Amino acid sequence: MIITTSRKPSQRTRSLVNDLARVFNFKILNRGKIPLSELIENKDDMIIVEELKGNPGRLKIFNFENNKILSMNLSLKLQREVSGKAFKNSGKLGSKFDKNTEHLKEFFFEYLFKKLSNYKEENFEVVITFKTVDESTFYIEVHKGSENMGPSLKIKTVKILDIE
Repeated sequence: MIITTSRKPSQRTRSLVNDLARVFNFKILNRGKIPLSELIENKDDMIIVEELKGNPGRLKIFNFENNKILSMNLSLKLQREVSGKAFKNSGKLGSKFDKNTEHLKEFFFEYLFKKLSNYKEENFEVVITFKTVDESTFYIEVHKGSENMGPSLKIKTVKILDIE
């Protein structure tokens, strides 16, 4: 899976892309002047980190099998802000949803987890946790054992969009 940014990303957006690439073992595409239409034509599964007011503000996960996009508005803390270090996941990755985020499990499996070669339903070393803040907000965090490794994403809205 490829991860990239909107054009002319800020340093904070590039840092988030690097953090996510290290955790999920994504390939980073330095977008440069590549138009979005060209990225979509390739039909490679991808994630685009978009900016709002100069900061990473939206994550779009493209699913070309269903011709849909999982779009999430977010705020975040980078790995260096959460754990003080850059964490590279070289092991198996799993997920854990609390009772209030359980309904999101199928979306994240369909759009993200089933496309990862290192994702396992059990016997994993690193866990992506989904936990509720309130009825409209939840966190996605990366844990190894009991330690939060970062990044920590606070998701405010989740929408399913059509790829046009």
